[in-house]
Amino acid sequence: MVLKSISLEAYEGEKIGIVGANGSGKSTILKLIAGKELMNYYPGYPQTSSPGYDEGLIHMPRAATCAYLEQVPSFPEGLKGTDVLNLAFEEIDCIEAQMRELEEQMRTLADTALEKALKKYSDLLQLFEVKGGYDREEKLGKVCTGLKFNESFLNKDFDLLSGGEKTRVMLGKLLIHNPDILLLDEPTNHLDMIEVIGSKAILRDIRELSSLFPMTDIFWIKQ
Repeated sequence: MVLKSISLEAYEGEKIGIVGANGSGKSTILKLIAGKELMNYYPGYPQTSSPGYDEGLIHMPRAATCAYLEQVPSFPEGLKGTDVLNLAFEEIDCIEAQMRELEEQMRTLADTALEKALKKYSDLLQLFEVKGGYDREEKLGKVCTGLKFNESFLNKDFDLLSGGEKTRVMLGKLLIHNPDILLLDEPTNHLDMIEVIGSKAILRDIRELSSLFPMTDIFWIKQ
């Protein structure tokens, strides 16, 4: 049992800290909100339920975007800090790859086939723009400036970074797309005091962002 008979609402711009001892279920709450873990509902819930099954509902605005900072990030070996940041643009990279492939195909197409390809290309181009493909460098620049990432730091192997440095890179990756809801799982576990102050300043600057973070550190929350 993690929670029983509670109700929680987070409004735009609110910062909410979930305080509790290690192992009390703080991370589980965030994973449920983020969709990383699924509720174990009794078949037919909420019309019916049974002891031993989860109860309760999570409601989120339909258009809201949610980002989750996990405690222990895991990435393929060989990535540098800049590679991890650019993982935020995976969807955009996929769209761009489809555009490049279509460009090659259209060199040899004609008539109806060419018209269909042009229509698909136009749709991809519009999606690329909507997803922020043309704002990539600007978004990266803002995050790197705010979190004080220089070229030397970004070119380091991610696996060789300290715990606090990895957390900063992961936070930067999440902030690139300016999510509506930010879930931070023990964000100060590996941060030294200077990094803590820096990350607090970043979060204070995101005025309209709602964030929840489970903590064992009361000092950090009070700041």
